[in-house]
Amino acid sequence: AGAERVVVLAPVTFASRRSGRIATQLAALGPAVRSIVVTPDAASRTAIGKNVLDPARRGVSAQAGRKQGSDIASAVAEVWADRR
Repeated sequence: AGAERVVVLAPVTFASRRSGRIATQLAALGPAVRSIVVTPDAASRTAIGKNVLDPARRGVSAQAGRKQGSDIASAVAEVWADRR
């Protein structure tokens, strides 16, 4: 509450309760809040594999995450930018 900008880094997007869903939580902040939700893209999900705790996947997951971060940096910067 009280935030003007929100950047959500969500490694998973499911929630068993509606109140835990990202969209529900962002909506509760109000329409004036600028936000972006970052979740693993297809390449990152493939790199992570079926077991998110598999240490053998760390390297490829990190590489995929860095690539995704580079790809979305401008979109995150747009939300985070001061527009006063």
